[in-house]
Amino acid sequence: MTSALLWMMLVMHPVHETVAEVEWNPQTKRLEVALRLDVDDERWIADKMAARAEADGIPWDRSKTSTWAMAYLQPRFRAAPLPASGKSDSTRYHWIGHDQDGAHVWWYFEIEPADGKPVQWIDQRLLFDREPDFLHRILVLNQTQTPGSSKIKSPQRSDSASVPKSDSQRSTASRAADLTIGRSKFFLDGSDGPSRSGPSDSNHSNSPEPSTDDDDAPLPPTDL
Repeated sequence: MTSALLWMMLVMHPVHETVAEVEWNPQTKRLEVALRLDVDDERWIADKMAARAEADGIPWDRSKTSTWAMAYLQPRFRAAPLPASGKSDSTRYHWIGHDQDGAHVWWYFEIEPADGKPVQWIDQRLLFDREPDFLHRILVLNQTQTPGSSKIKSPQRSDSASVPKSDSQRSTASRAADLTIGRSKFFLDGSDGPSRSGPSDSNHSNSPEPSTDDDDAPLPPTDL
């Protein structure tokens, strides 16, 4: 009876969520991200970006996941404020790859701050334009001496930063946060952010007010 009731609740109120593992790499000075989302959500994003490309008269190729995924991702997964209208973004995004994992997919990418300083906060607003009740879980990883199951180093890459860690170098979550449309910003040190009266830099600055659709925002440069 209990199982049947739980199943009915899930059908009537499906869980809308993503999970992101993030870790600062001091060697590359990039924030490494492994983002898990539902296959159906990825399909919805692809359809949305296809419609946008058609409206703009831009050639569309669904097989080029890196192109449309990053175009959707960059204005919505931020570690620095969006640039003002007409201004370029000095923050760079690097697409690494993606994996199929049953009913989910993993997107792997890296964020490179312009100043090379460790990222202080993350503002996660993916898929609020599909469902405002989305929940985004952020897992902040750190170095430990215990083997772990982090997805952060998959898939294999050709550069030195991509070499999978040995068991003695695996990462485990040091803290976590659940983000919503009303609270989409998370400070990685667990604080509430810098004092309003204190100095701020581009990474500490307050991000724009939450929005459910950032398609008109200027896209940061990528290495695609």
